[in-house]
Amino acid sequence: MSGPLEDEFGLLAGCSLNSGGLTLVKGSLQLSGLFLVQHYVKVLLQRNYAVVLVTAEQVLDRFQYTAKKMGVSLPQYQQSGHLFHVEAPLAVVGGGTGHDADQAPAAAAAAASRSSSRLQQLIAAVQQAATQRAPSAAGVALVIDSLTVLAGMCPGRAEWTAFLHYCCSGVLGASAGGEGVAAPAQHEQVPYCFVAGAYGDVPDDRPWLASLEHRANMVVTVGPLPGGKMADVDGQVTFMQRFGRPPSGAGPRLSGQAAHGAAALAAASAAALPLQLRQSLYFRSTELAVKWMAAVTSRELL
Repeated sequence: MSGPLEDEFGLLAGCSLNSGGLTLVKGSLQLSGLFLVQHYVKVLLQRNYAVVLVTAEQVLDRFQYTAKKMGVSLPQYQQSGHLFHVEAPLAVVGGGTGHDADQAPAAAAAAASRSSSRLQQLIAAVQQAATQRAPSAAGVALVIDSLTVLAGMCPGRAEWTAFLHYCCSGVLGASAGGEGVAAPAQHEQVPYCFVAGAYGDVPDDRPWLASLEHRANMVVTVGPLPGGKMADVDGQVTFMQRFGRPPSGAGPRLSGQAAHGAAALAAASAAALPLQLRQSLYFRSTELAVKWMAAVTSRELL
């Protein structure tokens, strides 16, 4: 894939990466946002981030196949210490009737304990991957393809809430001392991003999903066209910037540099934040690529 419109997607996606923190990608059971998570992996790698990819919904081979269509070789990034894959823990197989029902409280407690243990193992694996990042990496990014699927594997509410807090907290960036990095630098905070996919129309997930939306810097929503069907257009992706990072160099300038400082500050602001708090792209997905469109014309109308 190449072309100016792909660059436009990268620019909008880059706004959330510049701000750091959580980018929440919301799809639906009708129209998944998984392909957007795949595009974020590409953008992060091209920005020289060390990416820890946690897969719960899709296998790594699928990510590799999609990335190859976009001109990106994931094995290359794995070899260079910029991409690490962590497979999510398996779901608990449980449930029973009859005599087992008498032991339901104990079984539920055991399931919650196993859930906590699995999440702790997942956190440990993510932390280990981050410490093995390449010294040249510009930052660390945690990408989870589907929080919805992962939540179904981990029924303990308290443990799940603690896990989400960990992912959003930036602790991973603080502890991500790469291999070959000098000891004093191992405890320095590096830029950190958390990109997570989720399905927005699963009733049981609404409480924790609403909490994530509240703390997200960027919420990216994929959905059908609001005005009905169009030829050669599959849907719409909306970027909602909720918080912005102040541009570097902001603040009072010394006299004699006021004019130059104002111009530099304006340029920095334009680079750090989107022109609008809300912006949309249209897309057409094929087997070979995703075509991005900033607008549609009468030719696309059915």
